[in-house]
Amino acid sequence: MYFSDDRSCRMIFDQVSESYLEARPEYPQEIYVDMHTMLFSGDSNSQLAHVLEIGSGSGQASEKLSNISKSLDCIEPGKNFIKLLNTKFKDNDAVKAHQCTFEEYQTDQKYDLIFSGCALHWIPKETVLDKSEKLLNSDGWIVGVWNMPKFEPAIYELIERIIHPLYPDFDIPRGTQEQIDYFDVGYEALSNQKWVKYNQKKIYYQNRSLNNELLLKLIWSYMDLSALGAENVGLVYQQLDDEIQALGIEAHSVENCYPLAMAQKL
Repeated sequence: MYFSDDRSCRMIFDQVSESYLEARPEYPQEIYVDMHTMLFSGDSNSQLAHVLEIGSGSGQASEKLSNISKSLDCIEPGKNFIKLLNTKFKDNDAVKAHQCTFEEYQTDQKYDLIFSGCALHWIPKETVLDKSEKLLNSDGWIVGVWNMPKFEPAIYELIERIIHPLYPDFDIPRGTQEQIDYFDVGYEALSNQKWVKYNQKKIYYQNRSLNNELLLKLIWSYMDLSALGAENVGLVYQQLDDEIQALGIEAHSVENCYPLAMAQKL
């Protein structure tokens, strides 16, 4: 479970929301199956009363969460992501999108599940742990999952040659042992909370095959346009596009690593 002290980049993805929507993967079905088993003990007809999603983004997990809940509150601070969510759920009154951060979110509602995909590390650890305790019903769950894609060596060579000279700090987590160890530190912090009665972690792996266009958009979905510089955005995007196509690879293999942590409240 990731908790970072550097939250300076927490809003960069809203700048590339369309690439995020098109290229970021859905979470593996196996995750939802395991969650469903844990939440409902295998009862396929069960639903939770109230679910809270932190950092809904473009809605990769939101639709699946709406299927297991009678009411879903989506917290998302990005204005572009909020537009995507409102469009996605315009005909579903059971889903409400709130444009705010988790720190700002105020409610008297208690939740059976708090779910977050690739977002908890942008929130102070104490806020996540303390506020989750207050918002969860007894026996309620908090679930955090992350996605770290690993590319082919040739793609990292392009990133090093094209992006790093202009944006040296550009990085896409790829599921290294160091990153997994960092996940374990955060998971231990969650596990040691006095309000937690049960906790579990698991790492899922899934391979994707992407064409040139989707690979480019996936890389771009991690881009901080401000750090890159407005004058370089179009040039770098086009150069990446040209060089990816020049590789002559029709299908690019991407190995996704999904660390997941979950805990149940007393």
